[in-house]
Amino acid sequence: MALARELFLKVRKGDVVSIKDPLKPLNSNHRYFIARVIYIVSSPRNPSFNSIFQVIEINTGFISYVNANLVCEIINSSNRR
Repeated sequence: MALARELFLKVRKGDVVSIKDPLKPLNSNHRYFIARVIYIVSSPRNPSFNSIFQVIEINTGFISYVNANLVCEIINSSNRR
């Protein structure tokens, strides 16, 4: 299993991921949401490092940008065979 700090490096376009919502309070039951990655912005210093993801939230269809370090888990990878 990948360490949390390395997990965002394994995310690819099309993956379904769990994302920590930084705007929700710690005592909220809905601190995470499920989203599909539709675009990846790479780091300017190292293009192989992911820095920002454009995601579409599964429940609402809302499209947003999130920091790569907010990804908690890869639920379904588009690269699995």
